[in-house]
Amino acid sequence: MSSSGTPTPTVAEGYVLYEDSEYSFTVEVPENFTINDNYELEVNSFLKSMGVSFTPPASLTEGTNLSADTHMTVEWIPILSSCSPQHYLNPVMGTSTITQNGTVYDVATSSDAGAGNFYAQIVYMASEPGSCLAVRYFIHTTNINNYPTGTVREYDRAALLEIFDRMRFSIKRPAPESPASEPAVN
Repeated sequence: MSSSGTPTPTVAEGYVLYEDSEYSFTVEVPENFTINDNYELEVNSFLKSMGVSFTPPASLTEGTNLSADTHMTVEWIPILSSCSPQHYLNPVMGTSTITQNGTVYDVATSSDAGAGNFYAQIVYMASEPGSCLAVRYFIHTTNINNYPTGTVREYDRAALLEIFDRMRFSIKRPAPESPASEPAVN
């Protein structure tokens, strides 16, 4: 779906192409996901990230311990020109660098829990000169042991991560423009 709300089919059946003209990226999204192009997250008292969130349909959460606020985001912090895990997560519990599909990512993880709820976050940051685009997986689950046996099934973590990874791998940004060459002065 484009930021103007027009669905754009892609090669992959069941997906649409979301195009964000403001921040110049495209991502393939399952057609039944909810898109919020006004996503904001206050990371701490002086940093706010902005972007687009993609929330799975109720069919992936109903009857499971996966909460409906689980989502993937593509986000950025406008005042930053470089990436750091602390810019996107507070607290950062783990970091690594990985290369997938030719893209180098700095990866940061964090988790929290309270009152039978578990919150896991994985943030993939891909730096380009002058910008930092981050992809956040926010996974909110409830303790499966808090339910009577047989009333709720455990969500399929591998299937959810496969969907989020496929979306992340589909993100495309235009190549940075090279500076115009100046004519030689003799």
